[in-house]
Formats: sequence, C-alpha cells, structure tokens
Amino acid sequence: MQDILDSNRRKEMDAINERFNQLWHLQVLVDPDALNVSDHAREDVQNFSAICEELIGFPNAGKSSLLKEITSANPKIASYPFTTLEPNLGELNTKIIADIPGLIEGASKGKGLGIKFLKHIERVSLLFHCISCELEEPGKSYHIIRDELKAYNPKLLDIPEIILLTKTDLKSEKEIKSHLNVLKNLKKQVLAVSIHDWDSLEKLKLIILTHNERLG
Repeated sequence: MQDILDSNRRKEMDAINERFNQLWHLQVLVDPDALNVSDHAREDVQNFSAICEELIGFPNAGKSSLLKEITSANPKIASYPFTTLEPNLGELNTKIIADIPGLIEGASKGKGLGIKFLKHIERVSLLFHCISCELEEPGKSYHIIRDELKAYNPKLLDIPEIILLTKTDLKSEKEIKSHLNVLKNLKKQVLAVSIHDWDSLEKLKLIILTHNERLG
C-alpha cells in the first residue's frame, strides 16, 4: 500500500513539475487550480511561496543529484557536465524544494539563464547554496553568487542561507577539511554532503524538515 501511495505521489510531483515549467516559460506564477492533481498536491503548490526551499549555485554543483536523492523528484542527471535548463520541484514530507538552474557571473544582467531564475528566488524561505568540492576557490565562488543576488535585489541577501559543500566523495579528507575551513570563515552554517554518503543526506533532510521550527 505504501508503495502505491509513493508511486501516486511521484506522479503528482511529475505533474506539478510539468505544469510549473509550462507556466514558467510564460513567466507567470503557478496557478494551483490549473493542476490536474489531488487536493493535497494542489495545496502544496498553493503554499509554494511560503514553504519552498531552494538549491542554488553554479552549474554542475550537484543540485539536481541532491534533489533526486532527498525527494520524490526525478530530474535529469548525468556523469558528464551539463546544467539544468528548467527548475525542478521535489517533495520531502510536504516540504517543496526547488532545484534552480545554475547561476553564473553576470546573471543579474541577464547573462546565461539570468534574471528569470533570480526572480524566482525572491519567493523562497531558505536557500541552500551548493558549492562543489571540485572548485579550487570555494570562497570566491560563494561571493560571485552572492554578488549576483545583491546586484539583482539586495533583499535576497536577507533570505536564510545554508552552505552545502557538495560532491565530497570526489575529494580527500584533507581537501574537504580545507574547503570547509574556508567556508566556515563566512560565518554561515556549512554542511558537507555527498549523494553517496547516507549520513550527510540524513543531516540535510533533518535541516529541511526542521527549518520552520527553528525559525519559530
């Protein structure tokens, strides 16, 4: 029975994703009444702006892979570098999480996929800033994205943010520690995660599920 429920929920999230992206291309907000899904799923979308948490960062930061591992989402992922072209939504115990296509330097001026995705960030309650272990200068990469948010709308810097050091399975313990030390100097909460590290994924899920409780 639980398998059937999970399968139905995945189908609902697929429907939400499809309709979400249809409307996104038209640059309008999601209309919950336009979704052919259950009342429960429709209510999730209706409350989207209040409960959505978002994964942001450079292209190839591992955002889609994380979303796939911690939610019911099924975004495109691959072993070769590419960037998501549309937002993907996933659900974790009624929490809606979005994977936003990679941001790059100049996004606030329309470079790359640009402004239409920065506009989306205005509606969320928590940002997970994903920084890949593969980057040689994680601190510099962090500030590039933050500067783009500020250039577009300084209020984006007020959204609570947690830094995720991703793809830790690709680096040695020494390299991971070095990156973590740099990121911790930013005075933000930092979590090292890998889709191949069950404990780190469970820690991330706990943060997501208790976010509103901690704010209260």
